[in-house]
Amino acid sequence: MKAELRTHFKNLDFSNIDIDLASLLNNFLEDKEEVKSLGLYSALKGEYPLLSKHLFSRWKIALPFIDGKEMKFSLVEENILDHKVDYDLNPEFRGDEVAPDALIIPALAYDKSGVRLGRGGGFYDRYLSDYTGLTIGISKNFVEELPEEDHDQRVQYVFNLKEIIKVKN
Repeated sequence: MKAELRTHFKNLDFSNIDIDLASLLNNFLEDKEEVKSLGLYSALKGEYPLLSKHLFSRWKIALPFIDGKEMKFSLVEENILDHKVDYDLNPEFRGDEVAPDALIIPALAYDKSGVRLGRGGGFYDRYLSDYTGLTIGISKNFVEELPEEDHDQRVQYVFNLKEIIKVKN
C-alpha cells in the first residue's frame, strides 16, 4: 500500500505553488524563543524547496547527512545556497554536528494525526525515535489517513502549505 502511495505522490510537484512558506514558518516560530536552530532539508522531487536566505537571518540552519544507517544534522553557512546540495550533505559543507531545536520534515504526504509517508529509507523515523525537539512536517499532500507501521514516528505539527496544524499524537 505504501509503495503505491509513494509512486502517486512522487509524481506531483510544487511548480504551481505561489506562497511564501518561509514567512509562514517565521510567523509560527516567532513566539518560540527556545528555537535557535532549524533542521531543514534539501528538496527532492515532490518536496517544497524551503531553504532560503530569509531563514538564515533568524536561525542557525542545519541540514541532514547520512552516517551509515543513521541520519545526523550539521550546521551550514548561508553560502550553502550557492551550491547544489544533495539529500546527504557532502562533507565539504558540514559544520558542527547538532540536534536542531526544531525540525522541518519533508514528506510525500501527511495525515491528520501526523503520520508521515516518506520515501521508504526510514532515516527520519530512526532519527525521530530519540529526538525531543519541535517537529513540523511539511507536504503539499494532506490526507485523512495514511497506513501506519510500528516504527513510524509522528510529527507534532503539519504544515500543509496554507497553515500549520497541531495534530493529535
